[in-house]
Amino acid sequence: FWAYTAAPDVTLQMAVDDSDGTERAIAKALPTNAWTFVEWKLDDQAQWDAWVGGNGTITAAQVTLDSIWFLRAQNAAPIFIYIDDVQFKVQ
Repeated sequence: FWAYTAAPDVTLQMAVDDSDGTERAIAKALPTNAWTFVEWKLDDQAQWDAWVGGNGTITAAQVTLDSIWFLRAQNAAPIFIYIDDVQFKVQ
């Protein structure tokens, strides 16, 4: 997906449900003031961590997007984050 923010120090993660639970992607930094294409490869075990019942590896033939997380250190200032064109590419 594409993401944009003017706020500094934002990282992104996502989680997918596969056959044994939910796997969480490694965090990626979101640059400020630039639309950025963010992606994780489902078949690259180094990009995934075990999460709720998962094993850190995408093992199912089909998965579903569980969530997209936007992370930032505690701060009272509101921020806006935009996402666009959420997609799955087969290569």
